[in-house]
Amino acid sequence: MGIKKLTVLITAFICIGLGGARASAHEFIQEISGRGGAILHISPGDDPAADEESHAYYEIKTDENLAGASANINFRSIDGSIDKTLPVTLKGSTASVGYTFPARGTYIVTLFLGLKDSKLLQLKTSLQITRGKGTAISQQPAPAWAKAGSIIAIWGVIILAFSAIRHRKALLPKSR
Repeated sequence: MGIKKLTVLITAFICIGLGGARASAHEFIQEISGRGGAILHISPGDDPAADEESHAYYEIKTDENLAGASANINFRSIDGSIDKTLPVTLKGSTASVGYTFPARGTYIVTLFLGLKDSKLLQLKTSLQITRGKGTAISQQPAPAWAKAGSIIAIWGVIILAFSAIRHRKALLPKSR
């Protein structure tokens, strides 16, 4: 394999590895004070699209008594341009609400449960909307140190690969 092909291959693997990960469905969301949590499901297929109606369902896991509790959910875009709070239907330990995401982007989703004994439970997670017709909301830029660190790491791997290729004859007898 030529040096050019190897360089392209290494660069591709590094770029794939550094790519952003979207929030996964069916992960347990810990309540902020540690008094329980919930599993979030969003239809359709846990992959909502902008400009299409979605339904969020929380399977709430807590020792707190949810009878008579009030619930609201807040959808806030990472840049703050979208901030919508809606009432939630609470049946037993399931909270549900319908919502249409107006744009693609990252949202902070917070479920607020007001219990009868004046306790407040908060479940907060981020959700990435990557599909749909709407225009994308602006994303928070990565910090400068993260960009610099990524560039340094990429160049370090490339230099290491070139060095290994250049000195492969000298390294080969030592590996036996």
